[in-house]
Amino acid sequence: MISILFEDEHVVAVNKPSGVLTIKDRLGIEKNLYDTLKINYPELYLIHRIDRETSGLLLFAKSKESQKRFSFLFENHHIVKIYHAIVQGRPSLDEGMIENYIQENPQKPGSYRVGNQKGKLAISFFKCLEVYKRHSLVGFDIRTGRTHQIRVHASHIGVPLAYDPLYNLNSGIFVSSLKPKFKSKIDQEERSIIQRLSLHAFSIHLVHPFTEKELYVEAPHPIDFSKTIDILRKYS
Repeated sequence: MISILFEDEHVVAVNKPSGVLTIKDRLGIEKNLYDTLKINYPELYLIHRIDRETSGLLLFAKSKESQKRFSFLFENHHIVKIYHAIVQGRPSLDEGMIENYIQENPQKPGSYRVGNQKGKLAISFFKCLEVYKRHSLVGFDIRTGRTHQIRVHASHIGVPLAYDPLYNLNSGIFVSSLKPKFKSKIDQEERSIIQRLSLHAFSIHLVHPFTEKELYVEAPHPIDFSKTIDILRKYS
């Protein structure tokens, strides 16, 4: 069941589960959020998207005009989008700005890296929200929407997402690294506490293009994300 976070005559905000595509892929055979919502919203238009493995807040327009106005806000950076990331380690600064260029990594197909001006300009602000024993909860305010931007920027400043097999060679959060004298079951490989990308689209703040009133929408952490934070707090 998809959680509706906000709705009016112009837009609907939902909390996307991790592992679900925003829209159809090229083959068009996998379940996706857009088609699921279309069952109850026959007229629905895409405004923005987030990666399959990222959970969190998404806006969909209810008309062409609504799509046009909300898309304008996104394209001109008039929306504050906050993501929460559980990262490995702690940033050297409690908060700061990352500004560089991101481009495809030819040495690792499907991934991106910080490059030169031939890439696309990427700007992220970050703030350390909580610090644990070996990890941190970091808020990212992205001013551009490049592919894998937060994942690349987090890795660039030395704190890759705690669970991210593509950008973190030591991907995973394990109780054995947190709890002294932890013993795993014999002949059983220890599993990461969280089993998917440790990234969540947490909130959106904007001036509604129709009502001209401030609109703030928040997507609560999903169960696996919040339980991971609880465990990290427990062993800190």
